[in-house]
Amino acid sequence: MRKYVLGFVTDPLHKEDGGILVVQKTHPPQQKGLFNGPGGKVRPREGAVGAMVRKFKEEVGLPTRADQWRRFATISGNDWSIACFAAKIDGVAKLSINYGNRSSPTEEEVYYEDLLYLFDARCVPHFCMLAALSQAPLKNLLQIRVDD
Repeated sequence: MRKYVLGFVTDPLHKEDGGILVVQKTHPPQQKGLFNGPGGKVRPREGAVGAMVRKFKEEVGLPTRADQWRRFATISGNDWSIACFAAKIDGVAKLSINYGNRSSPTEEEVYYEDLLYLFDARCVPHFCMLAALSQAPLKNLLQIRVDD
């Protein structure tokens, strides 16, 4: 089974603006040019939260700790699964506010955007729905099954 992680990050210092961190993807080809959260493949013998910490550092350039990430959903298909995480990280909004858009270590553009703007933007399928769910005070892990 192919395993992936996907992160949704807000800045508690800017909670009134409804913003969320997004990456404008350059790969894989089916996501090129679209907005998505940071994330990617889980390596063999790597846990999901460890992969989320690693992928956030690779794509955004900021270190995080495992205890900053809250898993809120798992999306799965016939031979794949995506562990979805939410985090609140002080100062992440300044990536856009201070520098405009900026390139990540993976050369993808990083933005802090209003979620309402993203509903009209080009996002990967289901990104906005998952972004909204990531901010909900869910008591149980969501299990979403997709028929391939």
